[in-house]
Amino acid sequence: MGRPPELVFLIPMLGGLLIGPLIQRFPKEAKGDGVPSAMESIALHGGVLSPRTVGIRTVTAAVTIGSGGSVGREAPIAQIGAAIGSAVGQFLKVSAGRMRSFVACGAAGGIAAVFNAPIGGVFFSMEVLLGDFSAATFAPVVVSSVVSTIVMREMLGNVLVFEVPRYMLTSGRAVLLSIPLGVICGLAA
Repeated sequence: MGRPPELVFLIPMLGGLLIGPLIQRFPKEAKGDGVPSAMESIALHGGVLSPRTVGIRTVTAAVTIGSGGSVGREAPIAQIGAAIGSAVGQFLKVSAGRMRSFVACGAAGGIAAVFNAPIGGVFFSMEVLLGDFSAATFAPVVVSSVVSTIVMREMLGNVLVFEVPRYMLTSGRAVLLSIPLGVICGLAA
């Protein structure tokens, strides 16, 4: 027996009704995207993220995603991971330079765990958040990303988030047609 069709409309509506008051009461903290917020924190505030902002955005993201709202997982988990890194850095009273690394490590760990993609977590943090590939930040970000992936795989198994369908070339003609297609797509990109 399947679920009633009215739930398709009712559950997202209830999710919206739950987060609506939060957005009204805390507009600065609840609105916006997690990735730009983390970038702003790193660039302008030395990696210090407000716990209140992160808490409210975590709740709104969880309710929106859980109720079937149209959002992705990357921004909330990047912000949550960055906030954990920032909180640990603030607790340890590290320098602003190290705080940036802590924030990047947290975001890399979150992205790596959610998408089962340790290399993706590293490059997301290094390129998008830090804009820096120095050796001083690269090693800790890699360790954070790999450790979070190992923990996730131990807890949930080695599940693929993005499954690529199997494709086989059946003739030489397909290879010849793929070459110009690749060039066209490369130019378009």
